[in-house]
Amino acid sequence: AERAHELTPAGDPHERERRWIQAGEYYFVAGNLDRARQIFEEMAAVLDAGPVRASVLRRLAKVRYRNDSCSVAAQLLTGLAEADQNVRLRAQVERDLAWAVMLCGDMGAAAVHARSALELISEGQGDPMYAEVLAANAMAEFLQGHGLPADTMRRAIDLESADADTPI
Repeated sequence: AERAHELTPAGDPHERERRWIQAGEYYFVAGNLDRARQIFEEMAAVLDAGPVRASVLRRLAKVRYRNDSCSVAAQLLTGLAEADQNVRLRAQVERDLAWAVMLCGDMGAAAVHARSALELISEGQGDPMYAEVLAANAMAEFLQGHGLPADTMRRAIDLESADADTPI
């Protein structure tokens, strides 16, 4: 994907961006977090504000979450007002924020972000992210001392897709 990015004509900026993002994702999945971070930071520095840059910053937060700390990731994600035009991207940001702040110890904020993500996506549309957001919501409730929401967890497991790109 990195080589494909280099070979993509400069006159096709959307395809160049897509391939560069894909290269960063592949490095992330392969465990080369330093290279993934480098790609996402380079992209974030040159992209105009908007959904593509917000998507890149969300990916950078994922890398920073694993390489640095949950608080660094939460700071990156909190500032993603650029995602407002894209409902799915906003849901991804809210989901990622739920997990990041949960690991930072703020269960109340985690529950708020998980509920926001649930409101943004619809179970009826078969979104594979729905199961993970249900699980995040259940985990936040449990960690706030509200008991284990077993029905919600069962529902999340039933809805989970084997093909989903589940980050946790």
